[in-house]
Formats: sequence, structure tokens, C-alpha cells
Amino acid sequence: MEIFKEISNLISIIIWPLIVLILGFAFRDIIKSLLLRIKGAKYKDITFEFQDSLQENEALFKVKEKTEDINLNPIEINKIKELAELSSRALISESWSELENEILKILKNKDIQKKDFYKYLDAYSLANSYIIKYSDIPIYNNFRKMRNDVIHNYDSNVTKDQAIEYSLSIKKFIEIMKKENNEIEENA
Repeated sequence: MEIFKEISNLISIIIWPLIVLILGFAFRDIIKSLLLRIKGAKYKDITFEFQDSLQENEALFKVKEKTEDINLNPIEINKIKELAELSSRALISESWSELENEILKILKNKDIQKKDFYKYLDAYSLANSYIIKYSDIPIYNNFRKMRNDVIHNYDSNVTKDQAIEYSLSIKKFIEIMKKENNEIEENA
């Protein structure tokens, strides 16, 4: 009987940390996206503040990290460079439109009506619909923010190289998104 009591005590001590670890692992993408949105913390007299640029750099690093194995067509790269020579703003607008069109194709495959398309353009709706991962929300939001800054803020000055980097990153993001959605469909 004493052995069962010892085992029961051991289980009662271990169960809560084990549950926390299992939940943390199961919801790691959601937890990571929440942590990336934290701008600071305060406890009594101690205050921590994080820079927004840290979150943006994390998101951009993640795109580059995920896209090392994706090769783009040289013809597409030349078209991107040509459009950047004409207008950096046009290239950014065109790249964002391409992302929206790919999202629309995925939504059509999921039998979501075109009239409801714009309900799904925010990052959380896309993640809830399994079109992007929760961990990709900061990346998507950075793409959207840059597009909005360039299109709606005429004082925004974007260089040709920044526009090319934006466009190539969007193309790589689209490839990742398509690949992940194909994997989801294959597993369903």
C-alpha cells in the first residue's frame, strides 16, 4: 500500500508540469505568434520594452530561413527587375496582388465564395482557415504593412532594391503557402 501512495504522490507532483509541456508543444505556433506581438512587460519596478524592429527582423529572417530551397525562374526575376526599374511602387502593388490571387485560389479550393474573400485577408482569419500558419502571421502582416505604406503614403520612399526584395520574398512566401496547403490537402 505504501508503494501505491508513493506513486500517487509522485504522479500528483509531475502531472501539472507535464500537462503544461504537452499544451505548450501542441500550441507552439500560437504561443510563438503571441510572444512576437508582445511589446514589453512590467513587474513592480522592472520594465522590459522590445523594439518593433526586433519583431520585424524575426519575421523577415523566418522568410529567408524557410525559403532557402525554393528556386525562382530567371525569367520571373528579370520581369521583377524590369518592373522595379519602372516603378518600385508598382512592383510592390503587383506582388501584393499576386499574393491575394494565390490566397483566392486556395480559398476557392476550400469552397469559400469569392464574395467572402475579403473577410479572409487579415492574417488571423487566414491562420484560422489553415491557409497560413500562426507563426507566419508576423510575416504576412509585415508584407501587408509595407504594401499599405507604399500605396497609401506618398512620402514613403522605397528603393528599387527594397521593392525587388519584397517581391522575391512574396514569391517565396507564396510557394511556401502553396506547398503547405498541398500537404494539408494530401493529409486530409
